[in-house]
Amino acid sequence: MKAGGQVLVTCYLFLARTLMLENKQDDVIATFRTGLKLKPGMTVARCDLAAALFSTGRCRETETSLETGLAHDATEPEPHCPLAMDAAMQGQYLRAGQQCAEALPAPCS
Repeated sequence: MKAGGQVLVTCYLFLARTLMLENKQDDVIATFRTGLKLKPGMTVARCDLAAALFSTGRCRETETSLETGLAHDATEPEPHCPLAMDAAMQGQYLRAGQQCAEALPAPCS
């Protein structure tokens, strides 16, 4: 992506976060999705989208968004924590624990 494209994605991220402050969740979600079309692997935007989806009760969409982020880079720890919280909210405690473990760095040997 060219430098101008990165600026555009950052603008979408900023706009979505501003809309969050105004509690315009549907606009927040649409704005994050537009930005993620430009840069699907932008982890911070993906996690913020998941938070917006979660706050509106869209648990399955939350999972899908975070799993898509992990498909771009499974080594990123950030998507694992919201996935763990979502699993725990659904009573899936084993899955929640596994997600938390994935977020932790590997132990030193």
